[in-house]
Amino acid sequence: MKTSRQTHQHLLEEETPLEDSTVFNIDEVNDVESEEIDEFEHILQKSDDQFRGTDDLLYRYYVEVGRYPLLTAEEEKKYGLLAQKGDIEARNILMQSNLRLVVMIARRQQRQGIDLLDLISEGNLGLNHAIEKYEADRNYRFSTYAVWWIRHYISSAIMNQSRTVRVPVHINKGIARLVRIAKELAQKLKREPTIKELAKESDLSIFEVMNLLADNEAIFSLDALITQEGDGQDFHHIIPDQENVNIPDHLMKLEKFSVLESLLESLEEKEKAVISYRFGLNGRRQKTLDETGEKLSLTRDQVRYLQMKTLEKMRSILKEREVEMEDLLFE
Repeated sequence: MKTSRQTHQHLLEEETPLEDSTVFNIDEVNDVESEEIDEFEHILQKSDDQFRGTDDLLYRYYVEVGRYPLLTAEEEKKYGLLAQKGDIEARNILMQSNLRLVVMIARRQQRQGIDLLDLISEGNLGLNHAIEKYEADRNYRFSTYAVWWIRHYISSAIMNQSRTVRVPVHINKGIARLVRIAKELAQKLKREPTIKELAKESDLSIFEVMNLLADNEAIFSLDALITQEGDGQDFHHIIPDQENVNIPDHLMKLEKFSVLESLLESLEEKEKAVISYRFGLNGRRQKTLDETGEKLSLTRDQVRYLQMKTLEKMRSILKEREVEMEDLLFE
């Protein structure tokens, strides 16, 4: 198989792939180290022996999909262009040649108690969606693009299953209401609403809205609440994920207040570090969940959880001092 010099790994780490092609940053895609690609493609080409001893149905499925040859970059482009024109056979070839990719991603993302075949089924839906959205004349391979959607569909299935256990009913209702309000505001304003606007319209405090937005696992599966209406628009077009909300710009204004130093001193070292990195305090550049995790040797989920708990702690401290979080976040 011809080796691609484009990245799968960066896309595998993204939480919320969007329909907008501008989000698929090809410059970032091309920046990956080549050995990561070689390792990923090596896994795809391993023999069927790696599945021996596993569930018979799974093994038979892998043997079946393993019969379809992997495509070169040139072949992907060829069939991609044909698929764009409605060629069913070309779509089938793209689908079949990447079924092994779905299996590998599903195996990597599998969690205890979740059936692997169910995840493969979800991943296949993501692969089909990637075929529908792929623009063959763009400067990236189909397999690179498909990883994004496969992971998105699989992750969404995992989130939905785990979310039913962890998230209380009243939180689900609150999220659904916030999504509806966000959509109405977006249509009215012709742009994404700010957190302050969401708080005002929903009659919630800014902190309550922040908490809803901060729960990425819940936000991640909100597409269904919107797409059920049949307009083809998903949640990510209406309100950005936690990586993109404009909270950090406002939180940096904390440095203008003398209360900031004493507030941070009230936090534990790791809590202080998370807030400083995530919100760009003390002149630092705002860091993503992944970047913060690397700095503190935490997973992105651990960073997200610690951030949420620390914000709650900060609000509690400010309340004791009769200072509102909103007063510090917004002028």
